[in-house]
Amino acid sequence: MKRLRGDPGAPSPSARKRQRATPPNVIGKGPLLSAPGLRLGVVVIVRDEAPYLDEWLAYHHALGVQHFLIYDNGSTDALPEVVEPWLNHGLVTLLHWPLPGGQIDAYSHALRFFGPSFEWLAFFDVDEFVVPLVDDDIPSLLARFPDAADVRIPRVDFGFSGHREPPEALTIEAYTEVADVFGRDPSKPPRVKTVLRPASVSAMGIHTATVADDPRGPEGEPVPSRTVGKPCWEYVQLNHYYTRSFEEFEAKRFRGSATGRIARPAIPFDLPALGVNDSAARFADRTRAMMERMASLAPSPYRYGSELELRQFPRFNDLGLFAEFALANILAEEPEPRREPALRIPNLLTEGIGFVGAVSGFDHEIHDGELSGSIHLQPLLERARGAVLATLAEAEVSDGAVRFEVEADGRRRVYAVGFVVSATSDTRLVAHLERSAGEAPETAPLELRFDAGETYAGVVELAPEPLLVDAVTLALASGDGQIDVRDLLLMVYG
Repeated sequence: MKRLRGDPGAPSPSARKRQRATPPNVIGKGPLLSAPGLRLGVVVIVRDEAPYLDEWLAYHHALGVQHFLIYDNGSTDALPEVVEPWLNHGLVTLLHWPLPGGQIDAYSHALRFFGPSFEWLAFFDVDEFVVPLVDDDIPSLLARFPDAADVRIPRVDFGFSGHREPPEALTIEAYTEVADVFGRDPSKPPRVKTVLRPASVSAMGIHTATVADDPRGPEGEPVPSRTVGKPCWEYVQLNHYYTRSFEEFEAKRFRGSATGRIARPAIPFDLPALGVNDSAARFADRTRAMMERMASLAPSPYRYGSELELRQFPRFNDLGLFAEFALANILAEEPEPRREPALRIPNLLTEGIGFVGAVSGFDHEIHDGELSGSIHLQPLLERARGAVLATLAEAEVSDGAVRFEVEADGRRRVYAVGFVVSATSDTRLVAHLERSAGEAPETAPLELRFDAGETYAGVVELAPEPLLVDAVTLALASGDGQIDVRDLLLMVYG
């Protein structure tokens, strides 16, 4: 049997590894703890601020934040529902943090437990938006300060901008009037919030970090130690939407302070505008697009972290494992569904997620349509939270190719193809996803190579991330190769 994907001359994993279908994307790449981390994360502590989270998350993710550490300080609102897709797709880690006034402790916890995973960590509140004034994203802004241990971003306070009730527009569009919310002495510098390199600091307060006396990286190498303050002011500001509308202002005062040390100040609401600042509005379209993208994803995908950018996040091949169970129990002629295999079939797929097995030589020969109609397919679909979209009988067949039309309904989904084929000569099966209009370039096709005289069955993932697609095309033969299709089905999961 040839390798089913990748370089045919490369050595195959051991039979034991193939048997358990270990995903090869973590084989031979060193210890997981040495894997590169994330470029930029944000730490935030919240209490009953669910209505604002979706915009805040979408805005900062669209500007380059890869992951959010949300410390829930006793919320009783719809926080779980709002963050569910963000969490399940790998963009948020949600932590239960019930201690009253736990902000500084939460920051210390994030720095100690999660700091090594990030090059930069920012510490902001949900009413604060980082606004690059020159660059188009936050990483480009931070790249201006390669020797910085921490960057202290000046805060600009915004008043109610004439809104007595919550407006329908985005926060970054609705509130543009700057106000002297806290009555600060104009001769003093503005309040700041901090973005820091975890390797360079020893502690984080509410507003500023403490740079370590002798900052060192993971291997003991020197790391940046300079604090950047005023030099960054021409490039970035932190929009602080403290009051918002009068109705929201009253609710905020009732919630109290996250520090637990002082009550929220009894500041007046109808403050005069000092000027107009609409610097964040240029990111409104990008924010809406990100909100729409997240809304298009299934809240509970088949696997965690489809949007996660952390390299070498290990994926266990449970799609392949359950596909093996289904096929093994068909071959064993099991009369009832079961979640264990009645026999073992080596997984011949050596790259990607899924299962391909040689099923010739068993007492039971899989007949036409038996996989797609099998009772043993149901446990696989349940585990993958999936469904069979179409079978060979529902597809368009022309010139040796099968085309499945897909009604995506605007949702990004993960697709897999199931098949039972017999090769009468060396040949291959090529599966190609056709992306929806306006999406990124098409993904590389999946290619499975088959040896003459063998029958193969399997379920294989077509792409590693959720996609918007219009159709799936499968070429059933290539060159002089001939292939007898016993069954063919398109699956969707997530």
